[in-house]
Order: sequence, then C-alpha cells, then structure tokens
Amino acid sequence: MRVNPENIPDGIRDKKIAIIGYGLLGRPVAHCLRDSNHEVRIGLRENSRSIKMVTDDGFEHGTIDEAASWADGVFLLIPDDRQGAVYATKLETSMRDGSMLVLAHGFAFLYSRITPRETIDAVVIAPHGPGNALRDLYLKGKGLAAQVAVQQDSSGMAETRALMLARSLGHDKGGIKICSVKDEVVMDLFAEQMVLCGGVVELMRAAYRTLVDAGYDSESAYESVVRELKYTVDIIHQHGPHGMLRRISKSALVGSLFHGELAVGDDVLDRMKNLLERIEKGEFKDKLDELAANEDDTDLNQMIEKIEEDFRT
Repeated sequence: MRVNPENIPDGIRDKKIAIIGYGLLGRPVAHCLRDSNHEVRIGLRENSRSIKMVTDDGFEHGTIDEAASWADGVFLLIPDDRQGAVYATKLETSMRDGSMLVLAHGFAFLYSRITPRETIDAVVIAPHGPGNALRDLYLKGKGLAAQVAVQQDSSGMAETRALMLARSLGHDKGGIKICSVKDEVVMDLFAEQMVLCGGVVELMRAAYRTLVDAGYDSESAYESVVRELKYTVDIIHQHGPHGMLRRISKSALVGSLFHGELAVGDDVLDRMKNLLERIEKGEFKDKLDELAANEDDTDLNQMIEKIEEDFRT
C-alpha cells in the first residue's frame, strides 16, 4: 500500500534517536535525522574505529547501552549477522519501555534473530538504495523510495511512528509503501542475489570472458561490458526498461529485442522460481550463518578473489 504523505502527522514524535552502526548507511541516516531536527547520538563499541569520524561530524557519542537508554528510537544499522547478538547483549535491557527499535532490513526479525521485548515497538524502514543516495537526494530536497513494515506494535502507534521517521529521512518525497516484514526481506534478498549484485556480476563476467577468450582486447572488453553498464542503468533508473529501449541506437535495440534472452536462457523463470522458494524456506539464512561463522571471512575472500581473477588477463 502506497502512503499518501499528507496522511503522515506533522511534527516529530520521537525526538531523541540513537544510531548503532556509523557506516555506509548509519552515517547518512544520522545526518539526515539531525538536519530534520532530531537529537542524534551515536552508540559505539569501545575503541571503535568510527570515534574520530563521529566526533569530526559533530555528533555526541557513548556506548551502545548509554545511547539506547537515552533514546526514543534506536536505529540498529550493523550487518544482519551481528544484529541478534548486539540486541541481546546491549539493547534488550537498555532500551526504555515505549521506545522503538528500527532496522533498515527485516532479516533479523523474520528469522527470529531478534525477538523484541514486549514493551517496545519494532519496525523496518527499508530504503530502496544505498546510504550515499539517501543523503544525496535528501540534500537536493528529494527522497529515496522506501518500504515500511511493523514487526511489533506495543504502543498502538508503531506504524505512525515509523512513517514520521521515514519522512524525516526524506522517504515521503521518494514514495513510501507499507508491507509485511516477510515481503520486504524476501523481495530484497531475491533482487540482490538474482539481479542487482549476483546476477549482474555473473552476466558481466561471462561476457568479458567470452570476448577475451575469443582474442579481443581485454581492456576494451572491460569497458564494453562493465563500465558502459552505468550509462544504461542511468537511463533505466530515469525512464524504466521500456524507456531505455526508446532511447538507444537501432543496433542496440535490435540486440535487445532479439538476442537479450540468450543471456539468461529459456529456463530462467524456472531458476528464478527455484531461488525464490529457497529464500522463502530460509536456506539463505543457513548460508549466511555458515559464512558468518568464519570470522576472518576466508571463504568469502577466496570467492571474491576468484571473480577478480576472471576479470584479469
């Protein structure tokens, strides 16, 4: 359900906001909320590498427990695989009754990594884009689209509180949709793995190797199938896939209409449905747990290095 911005109450409901995780999303969120007249404190681990950045940015900071006990709302913006432990050890007892826990992705809620205490609200405000885009659009007086979901409504106002915070981040200008936690998580995981990150990397890698193995110049091949992707994506972002087809050369259009399906294969829908079912059954959760148990990320680094090697000559 799309939210009419006029139906979001005026003013600020949750003035004092704690940000746990001052990274690629936490930092932009903190700046946007401060610019929207919230009081913002950053909760940090002892000896955190972010202390200098937080101080230079002019934010007050303290321990995670201190920030949470002070706040009306707590944004937990650390990696999914660490959220459960931080909530259990730092937030569950320190968050005040009546306060609200906010995640940017509902993974920890859906897979019971976090079971919120009954006396707090728990919601998801999921931006449709990275932190730098959130901040850039906010500064331009625009906004990034977002999904809002309620995991627990202790106060009877959880959805309204979430919408008011989403407005403070500029999402009302980009478009806000209400959904379930499950819908947000499953769609996000599927899109990342099948298209946005997993699928697009594999497509570029296969195209690059095909050209290089056929004897074409590796640098030119990289420019053709990797760097030029940006310009196509920019057109799609502004005009949609159909609009892109109306704005490209005739040769590119012929290739799109008659040869695009060769890139994915006749059984692509079956393979996508299979992945969607595996995500819905929780298999992604199991794989993430397996990789997260490898504390030095050895397996992940080896996989990334293999992809790097495939783009070298």
